[in-house]
Amino acid sequence: PDREAADAARSSFAKGGKSDHMAAVAAYNMWARASAGGYAETRAFCEKNFVNMQAMEAVQASRADFAAALAELGFISHTYVAHLRGQQSRRSGHRGGVMDNEEAARCNRHADNGRILKWAVWIKGSECAYASGRQHALMEGQQAPEMLRVPLDALCMQVKAILENQPVHEALAAAITPPDPVAVDLAVQKLRGLAALDGEERLTPLGRHLVRMPVDARVGKMLLFGAMMRCLDPVLTIAAAMSGRSLFFSPSGAILVFLPGMGEIQKLMRKLQSSHRLDEAEVGPLSILPLHGSLSSGDQKRVFQQPPPGVRKIVLATNVAETSITIDDVLYVIDTGRHKEMRYDSARGLSSLEDVW
Repeated sequence: PDREAADAARSSFAKGGKSDHMAAVAAYNMWARASAGGYAETRAFCEKNFVNMQAMEAVQASRADFAAALAELGFISHTYVAHLRGQQSRRSGHRGGVMDNEEAARCNRHADNGRILKWAVWIKGSECAYASGRQHALMEGQQAPEMLRVPLDALCMQVKAILENQPVHEALAAAITPPDPVAVDLAVQKLRGLAALDGEERLTPLGRHLVRMPVDARVGKMLLFGAMMRCLDPVLTIAAAMSGRSLFFSPSGAILVFLPGMGEIQKLMRKLQSSHRLDEAEVGPLSILPLHGSLSSGDQKRVFQQPPPGVRKIVLATNVAETSITIDDVLYVIDTGRHKEMRYDSARGLSSLEDVW
């Protein structure tokens, strides 16, 4: 019943043959009108329509941030940015300040639904108690370099802005801890498809604008074209919705699981396919798909396809998918906290892939 009600509420925003993006625009506009009536009216609207209030608030904030980035590039006026900031301030005023404990608990139950946290934090008054397990004890003393934590498409554009005549893979391969070459190739292909890089791997005029925008390249291109074609307001909403969590609560989204490598992916696939606990009569039909660098391009494209109605898609991926691609229908993310990293053993004079937390 909950699934049917959630799907019906979501479909109501797409009446008239609207696409998913325009349905998000319709949902945001209705939420904005409801928020003008105060917090109680906004909350009632969200509960009735299975709308994620925190996601809507994030969209409102992102709209203003994206507009500010365009204003810095000279595409729109700062007056429009001030207008969006004013809307955000009025919304915060209706909210009435700090959440009480019951509301915070409810938001925490809904937020990041399905995500497994590496550790938990409980806050009581001014004291914080960290519950750490085996993962915390085995964590590295230093976090991974920033090069391995930022989106690769943005990193590739920054490299081309500095080293215009050097191929991206050569420049990144010279780093002490370079990114996965497969992920670098995927990022370069993505930028060429967006026309941010030309055939000789040089930044295009569009790419020179995108490298200055603090957003994903796809989102940045959408925003630039929205400003030039004078349809910026709905584009801001679509871009913000694409950049954050789902605007709707729905139990039917895909599941993305991050695993260290191909061996772990194959092992988990066998367990899932043979598990009696995942009987189709109990949980419904499943589509379990691997995603790693050894797959053919055709097999990799399967993870982007929507499954048939009623089928739950589960993607088992290495950390290549964490930095270089986006699977649009993923609603739940499970991160094991482990990945493979190239390490150098000075005693043996050899490099090898090792599991790290």
